[in-house]
Amino acid sequence: MPEEVLREAAEEMLDYKGSGMSVMEMSHRSKVYDTIIKEAEADLRTLLNIPDNYKVLFLQGGASLFCTKSSSGCGENRMRSLRKE
Repeated sequence: MPEEVLREAAEEMLDYKGSGMSVMEMSHRSKVYDTIIKEAEADLRTLLNIPDNYKVLFLQGGASLFCTKSSSGCGENRMRSLRKE
């Protein structure tokens, strides 16, 4: 990573953008965190060319959770529509 990025991350580790706390301490309902998550989604949509009719999910659990959820529910509506065809 560029040194500039590492320095910015280090500076914001204990005080994210003057909020007085680190991101790990913030409520996921706070305005500061809401801005973070909206910017992250917008960046992902731009970088990966994700269309507006797709949802972007930020989940804990990594690949194990993804495999479990994708096979047991997230695709259920699609499976129902395929059965009807």
